[in-house]
Amino acid sequence: MPVEPIPGAIGIDIEFRLSPARNWSTLWKPAIDSLGPLLGVPSPGRPFTPNDDRIVRLGLHRSLDASLGWDIVLSVWWTTAGDE
Repeated sequence: MPVEPIPGAIGIDIEFRLSPARNWSTLWKPAIDSLGPLLGVPSPGRPFTPNDDRIVRLGLHRSLDASLGWDIVLSVWWTTAGDE
């Protein structure tokens, strides 16, 4: 059973934990595109096109960890507009 997205405007923080060898600037778009369950998806046939216009505050953070090699650890936090 699909979960309904949280209604209203949303503030999001995304942390990318990765090796210094990775280019993290290429990761933000696919990370946001994967947030359909949180943001809602207007067309179920296009699951990686979320309602990203609902994001009113966006924080992108990078933490370096050389032990990760080519792996990436992604953490996401969000608040509704009334919580900020």
